[in-house]
Amino acid sequence: MNSKHFDIDEIISNFQSLQEKDITYPEISPMEEIHKTMQKRSDQLILECGVRKGFSSSIFAYNSELSGSHCYSVDIEDCSDVVESSAWSFFQSDDTDVEKILGEFPNIEKKGIDIEEADGAQDIGYISNLLTDPSSGYWGDMWFRENNQFYRANTTNRLEFSPYTFPNTQT
Repeated sequence: MNSKHFDIDEIISNFQSLQEKDITYPEISPMEEIHKTMQKRSDQLILECGVRKGFSSSIFAYNSELSGSHCYSVDIEDCSDVVESSAWSFFQSDDTDVEKILGEFPNIEKKGIDIEEADGAQDIGYISNLLTDPSSGYWGDMWFRENNQFYRANTTNRLEFSPYTFPNTQT
C-alpha cells in the first residue's frame, strides 16, 4: 500500500500524537478508533465518501490489505492517485448519485456496508470552500486547535461520538 501524501507506517505507530496541519485530535482520534476496530475484523466492506488527500483512505487501505477487506472511495474531485492498493478502489462521482455508485461498485449492493466514513469538510449536498480551502478551518469546527467549540461541546475535554451523544452511534 502506498500513500501519495502520508507516511502510513508513521501514522499507525504514532496515533496518540497525531496532528494533521492545524488539526489536533483528542485522546483517541476517530481514525485511530477505526484502525483499532478494523484490526479485530476481517472481510469488511468500507464506503468512504470524500477523499481529498487520502488520509482516511490510506488508513482504510492499509487495514484492508491486512484483513482481506476492501475500501471503496467516492469523491467529486479526481483523487484516484492518492492511494495505490489492491484493497482500494476509487470512483469520481457526486456521492449523492447512489445508482451511479452502485453501478460502479456492485459489491456494495450485494454484500452491504460494514464501515461508512463521510468527510464533513463540506456542506451536505454542495461543494463548499468556506471562501477558502475547507481544510483551512472553520470557527465552529471542534477539531481545529485552540477552538473554543471543542470545550463548549465537550465538558469532559474529550471529544466523543458514542451512544450517549447527539447524533449517536445508534443511528
